[in-house]
Amino acid sequence: MNRGLWIRGPVIGLLVGAAVGLVMTAIDYGRNPAGVFHDESGVHWNHLLETWISWSVPVALIAIVVSMVVVFWIARTSSSR
Repeated sequence: MNRGLWIRGPVIGLLVGAAVGLVMTAIDYGRNPAGVFHDESGVHWNHLLETWISWSVPVALIAIVVSMVVVFWIARTSSSR
């Protein structure tokens, strides 16, 4: 089995998780419910980091599994031709 297949799935999943976390954190930052992310004193980076982690880790775990299945399925179907 190709070693690159074992690397592609997790890399794709981590990138998807990081991107989704970034987008959702940006949306939450823009909405800023009750001044959680920023106020007159500045940006609360700890809340931004917690929000990014709480979105990116679960999404990345799911995306890693899904991308591994898709990568191996594509490799299997393309090698059988």
